[in-house]
Amino acid sequence: MHKLIKLTCVVSVILITGCASSGYLVQYDSTPQSAMVICNGTQKGYTPLDLYYPKTIIDGSGDLYTQACQAVWTSGATENYRQHIDTTSFPNGIKLTLERPNTDGYATDASADYQKKMNDEQIRQQNLQSFNQSMRAMQPKQTYCNQIGTQVFCNTY
Repeated sequence: MHKLIKLTCVVSVILITGCASSGYLVQYDSTPQSAMVICNGTQKGYTPLDLYYPKTIIDGSGDLYTQACQAVWTSGATENYRQHIDTTSFPNGIKLTLERPNTDGYATDASADYQKKMNDEQIRQQNLQSFNQSMRAMQPKQTYCNQIGTQVFCNTY
C-alpha cells in the first residue's frame, strides 16, 4: 500500500517537472476568476490557467510573443492579455492577471466564479472518494474464523 502511494507521488512529480522543463510557463488569471481564456479563437480553459510555450519560440534577446489570448467573463465582458513577454526579466515563467472591465454584469461574473469553484470542489471530493474506494478495494483481505462447537464461522475484512 505504501509503495503504491510512493510510486504514484514519484510519477506525478516526474510528469509535472517534465512539463515545466519543456516549455515557458504563462499563467493566465483574472479578477474575478473563472473567465474563459480564448487564444486565437480556441477555448483553452478557465482562469487560473497554465499554458506552456515552446522555449524554441523565444528569440535571442529573450522576447516571447504569445498567441493572442483574451479573458471572456460570463457576462460577456472581455479583456486582452499582453502578448510580449521579456523572459530575461521572468526566467521561470510569468503570471498575467487581468482585472474585469468596469462594466455591467460584475455580480453575474462573481456568482459564476463562485459556482464554478463549488462545482470544482464537488468534483475533487468525488474523485478523492473514488480514489479512496479503489485503494480500499486493492488492500489485501483478511479472513478470520472461529469455531463454536462443530460450527466454523468466518468473516472477511
